[in-house]
Amino acid sequence: MTKKKKEKQKLPEPLETQRNYVLCGPIVNTHTSTATSASMYMPLGVDNAWDFDDWTGHFDIQVQELSPERLVFDMIGADPALANALRRILISEVPTVAIEHVFIVNNTSIIQDEVLSHRLGLVPLAVDPNALAWRSGEDAAGESNSVVFKLAVRCSRAADGSMVNDKVYSRDLVWLPSGSELPDETGCR
Repeated sequence: MTKKKKEKQKLPEPLETQRNYVLCGPIVNTHTSTATSASMYMPLGVDNAWDFDDWTGHFDIQVQELSPERLVFDMIGADPALANALRRILISEVPTVAIEHVFIVNNTSIIQDEVLSHRLGLVPLAVDPNALAWRSGEDAAGESNSVVFKLAVRCSRAADGSMVNDKVYSRDLVWLPSGSELPDETGCR
């Protein structure tokens, strides 16, 4: 018994665009939600039930750019939820180096120590993860598995009343060479 391939039913053009495309705009992305109900378009005579054979026939990934540092591709025929799940999986598999422990000696800003530590943890570090040894939770920080930075920024006012150093940038992080002493758990050197 051969399975008869069902013909894809069409909706009116605006609904077909909403069902099949995520439109990325300069201010807002539209049509980002998925029509999940099989009976959503039933009054128009269109069955919206998910079909694996139909999906595999329309799904495609077209690689636009491939280099050791970057991969750009178009995912065609996938729901936004599936595209987002794949995006999150890819991001979680990329090895990265991030600020994990922050020792604050004197913070006189209006930003609490915890918020400042969290924000520093979000700063992207251009460090090759392969250059560092893997460190488990029990291992102590050392030259082979850690990178140490120092941040010393002071905000002050100029003679005309304008602010000097009112913003902190990642370029303000100063790398301490591997011969430098690492702080212990209390933050002391």
